[in-house]
Amino acid sequence: MKRLCFNKIFFILFLLIGPLYAKSAPNSVILYYGDNPPKEIFRIFDWVVVEPKNIKNISKYKKEAKVFAYISLEEAQFDDKVNKKWVIGKNRDWNSYILDIRDKNYQNYLFKKLKSLEKYDGFMFDTLDSYQIVLKNQKEKKEYEKALSYFINQCKKRFPNKLIIINRGFEIYHNIKNSIDALLVESLYSGVDTKTMEIKKVAKEDRNWLLAKLNQIKKEKPVIVVDYLNPPFKEGEKIAKKISFYGFIPYISNIQLDNIGISNIKYIPRKVLILYYSDLPKNETEAHSLFSMPLEYMGFIPKLWNIKKKGLPKENIFDRYAGVIVAFEQNRVENEKEWFNWIYKNIKKEVKFLFINGFGFENDKYFEKLGLSKVNNINKNHSLVLDKIANFETIPLLQDTEYLLYSKEIKNIVGVKANKKILSAAAITKWGGFALPGSATYTAFSNNLWVIDPFVFFKNSLKLPDIPVLDTTTENGRRILFIHIDGDGFMEKAYFKNQKFSAEVLYDEILKKYKIPHSISVIEGEISPNGLYPKDSHKLLNIAKMIYKLPYIEPASHSFTHPFKWSRMENKEEGYNLPIKNYEFDLKREILDSIKFVDSLLPKGKKTKLFFWTGDCLPSKKALKLCYENNILNINGGDTTITDENPWLSYISPLGLYRGEYFQVYAAVQNENVFTDDWKNFGGYIKVIETFKKTESPKRIKPINIYYHFYSASKKASLNALKRVYEWALKQKITPMYASMWIKRVLDYENSVIAKKDNGWIIVTDKNIKTIRYAKKPDLIQSKNIIGYYKKHNNFYIHLNNKGKYTLFFNENKNNKPYIVNSNAILINEEKNYFKFKSYLPIEISFYLPKKCSYKIIPQFGYKKDKSNEIINIKYKNSKEVKIEFSCK
Repeated sequence: MKRLCFNKIFFILFLLIGPLYAKSAPNSVILYYGDNPPKEIFRIFDWVVVEPKNIKNISKYKKEAKVFAYISLEEAQFDDKVNKKWVIGKNRDWNSYILDIRDKNYQNYLFKKLKSLEKYDGFMFDTLDSYQIVLKNQKEKKEYEKALSYFINQCKKRFPNKLIIINRGFEIYHNIKNSIDALLVESLYSGVDTKTMEIKKVAKEDRNWLLAKLNQIKKEKPVIVVDYLNPPFKEGEKIAKKISFYGFIPYISNIQLDNIGISNIKYIPRKVLILYYSDLPKNETEAHSLFSMPLEYMGFIPKLWNIKKKGLPKENIFDRYAGVIVAFEQNRVENEKEWFNWIYKNIKKEVKFLFINGFGFENDKYFEKLGLSKVNNINKNHSLVLDKIANFETIPLLQDTEYLLYSKEIKNIVGVKANKKILSAAAITKWGGFALPGSATYTAFSNNLWVIDPFVFFKNSLKLPDIPVLDTTTENGRRILFIHIDGDGFMEKAYFKNQKFSAEVLYDEILKKYKIPHSISVIEGEISPNGLYPKDSHKLLNIAKMIYKLPYIEPASHSFTHPFKWSRMENKEEGYNLPIKNYEFDLKREILDSIKFVDSLLPKGKKTKLFFWTGDCLPSKKALKLCYENNILNINGGDTTITDENPWLSYISPLGLYRGEYFQVYAAVQNENVFTDDWKNFGGYIKVIETFKKTESPKRIKPINIYYHFYSASKKASLNALKRVYEWALKQKITPMYASMWIKRVLDYENSVIAKKDNGWIIVTDKNIKTIRYAKKPDLIQSKNIIGYYKKHNNFYIHLNNKGKYTLFFNENKNNKPYIVNSNAILINEEKNYFKFKSYLPIEISFYLPKKCSYKIIPQFGYKKDKSNEIINIKYKNSKEVKIEFSCK
C-alpha cells in the first residue's frame, strides 16, 4: 500500500516566519503503519496515525492519544479488490491504481469504509494529489479538485466529531480548511527517492518552496512535517528540532513507517529483552530469577523470550527495547548462522547486547566480526585482573571457562594477564558486553552468587539511560507497608489460648490492636458448610464475618480447595488440593465462585476484588486471564527471603512474571512458612525483619510486606514473633496501604511509558504509582504535577499527584515554591496550592515553606509542630485526614 505521496515538483521560494501553532495542535505525532503497533505509542504521543487493517481491535489499546485511521483517498494497491470502473491510471512507483473521486459510487464506497472506522478519533487522508499523475487537462483537474473538496467537506458533515488530517492538498486547501484539523507534508530536510526507495537530502530550493506554503498555513492549522531516515535515526533529534523551529510538528521515521520514530518527544523504551534457551519453566530460569530484579530496580521491564520454544523475535528490536541480554547458560542454538546474523543485524542498528555465560555460538569468525579474538587453552592460574565492580558477592571462578577473549578496544571487567596481554572473561565492548561462565555468576553451596555488580554491569554494557524510575516501594517519601494474610489455618486450634480457633486469636491479639490496612483471605473449603469442617462451619463463618466487619480489613479469596499445584490440577490430576468430596477441579469455581462466597460474608458496602494464589503460586495463563477479564487483582509467588545468613541478591525476587500478556504480581516478601522452615521453627518469622532491612539498604528494593497465614496465631512462639514484626514495622517511617493498592502500583509500573523532551521527561501512568526515583533534584516550577520530593539513599524520591501525566525537569537551585517533603499519608485530592491527604495512622507530614509563603492547615488543632530551617513538621495525635493550603506573595 502506498503510505504517503511524495510531490515531485518544487518551486524556488523562501519565507522564514517565527514559530506559531494553532491552539488545537498536538505536541507530538507518530505515524505507525506496521502490524500490531506497540501499545506504548498510544499513551505517550498525542496523535497516532495507524493503518486500520494492521490492528485487530483498536478498542483493546489503552490510550491517551487521539488515534487516526490512515485512508488512501486516490490510490489502491494492485492486489486490492476495487471496481475497475473507478481506475483512471497507475502509479508505478508505488504499484498502485489511481482512483476517480469524481465517481459517486467510489465516494459512497469511501463513506461506507469511514463508517466502519467509527472507533477511531479521526482520519488521515493520503494521496490527495495522485490525480496530477494522469490528468493533464486543466479542466479535468479542476473538476477533480472540486469533487475532492466536496468529499472532504462532506466527511466533516457526516462525521462532525472526527478529526481530519490531510497530506498536502495545497490545491484545495482554501476550499476545505474549515473541515480539516491539520495538514501534513513530507520531506522538508530528508525525504525518499521514489525510484530507488532510498533516503535523500532535500534540496534547499525545494525546501524553501515548501516552507513558503507551510508558513502561511500554520497561521490557521497545525502543520505536521514527516521526514525520513534509516534506523537508528542518528540525525532524527537534530532534524526534529529544525522542523520544530519553524513552528511545525515534526515526525522522523523510516520509509515503511513501521518503527517508533521521533517527534517533539523521543520515546524511551523501558523493556529489556532477555533471551534464554531452555526447557525449564520460565520462573526457574536465571533469566528470571537473577537478571530481572536488577533491571526493575533501574526502572526497566524484563521481557523473557525462550528461543528454543519460540524462535527468534520477529519484531523490531532497536526501537522497542533498551537492550538485549543473552542468558543461554552455556547452551548453543541449533542454527548458529541464523542466530549470529540476527545479532549482527541488530548490532548494526546500534542495539546493545550483553552475553552472560555464553554467546550461543562457537565459530571463531563470528567472534572476529564482533572485534574479538578467541584464545584457547589458557592457564587460568595467571594473575587475575579485576575491575572495581568485580568481587561483588564472590570472586571469579574461571575453571570451567573453555576460552578467553582478547581485544584492544574493550574495557576488562574480569580477566587474566598473559604475555603482557589482558585476556578477558568479562568485558564491556562497543556493542555491549560479555561475561563467560564463572565471571558474572556461579552457584556455590546452592546459592547463586554475583561476581560482578549487576546494577553497574547491566547499565554500562547496555548503555542504559538514567531514566526516571517508577518506584513501587515508596509513597510521599516513606516506605510502603502492606499486610496480607492467606486463609490457611483459619480453623487451627490455639491450645495456649483455651483451644480457641487461630482466627479468633488473631482477631483478638493482632487485628483489633493494629488498626491499619489488612488484606485478608479465607479458603472456602476450610470454613464453609460444604467444606472439610462442617461441624465447626457456623462458628468459623461468624468469626470471618466479625473480621471482615472491621473497617480497615480488605476482603480476598484464597480459593475453594487451595490447589497445591495449579498446573497439575488443571491437568485433572488428583491429590493436589484439599480433599473436598465429589469435587472436580474447575478454575471458575476456584476463583470466581470462591470470591462470591467471600462476598456473602461481608458487611454492606464491601466487595471482594482480590485473589491470593495458593500452593506453588504458579497459575497458568488461563487462570490469570480469568482474573484479568473479571477485574480481580491477584498476588502471591516470588521468593524474597534475603537475610543475614543468605545476604545474596538472588534471594530478592522480581516484581512478578508475565504469562503471555498477563502479569502475575509476586508478594514483595515471602511468608512465615518459609522463614519457619516449613513450620518447624515456630518463632522463625522474626527473621523477616532482616529481609526488610536488607531490602531497604543500601538500596530500597522492596516495600515492607507483612505476609503470613492464620495458623501463625495457633502457636505462642509464632504469635509473639508476629507481634514483634508489627512493632518493628510501625516504628519505621512508613505509609500503610492495602494490598490491592500496592498491586495496582506494580501493574502501573509495567504499563507506564516515558519519553525524553528536550532536557526533561514526560511520564504517563495509570494514576496509581505515585513515586519517581531519580538522582537529580526536580525543578518544581518547570515540572508539572509534581508535589514534592525527599532525598534518601543518594536519590530523590519525587512525589506525584493523581493526574497520570507528568513532566519532569531538574535544577540544582533552591526551589522557591512550597512542596511536600514526606508524609505517612496518601494524596487523595490536589488543586492549585491545595492538598488533601488521608492516612491509616495519625497524620505525620513535613513540608517546605519558603519565607514569603504561608499555609493553612485543617484540622487546626490536635497536632505538634516543629520547624527546621524552612521545613515544617506536623504530627497529629489522632487525625487521619488533613488539608493544607499554601499561599505565596
